[in-house]
Amino acid sequence: MSYQDMKATAVRYCPAVDSCNDCGGVLNFFNSGSDEKGTGAIAINKQTGKPVPMAVAIEMDLISDHTVPLDFETGLPKE
Repeated sequence: MSYQDMKATAVRYCPAVDSCNDCGGVLNFFNSGSDEKGTGAIAINKQTGKPVPMAVAIEMDLISDHTVPLDFETGLPKE
């Protein structure tokens, strides 16, 4: 599944997202302007393309120790 497909899924479930981090097994889409952590956020499993709660992603060991901020439009790592 492409970044654009995963982004479209994230926006469909959570229209306020405007940022993305690659967390290993998931892409974490979130609203960077949100005052409350976790508000306006959704994780997409990179293998299945399906939304997954972050707690479940952690339990499934899909979260790496190092996250990479991505350009929201392109999905490429930010420099």
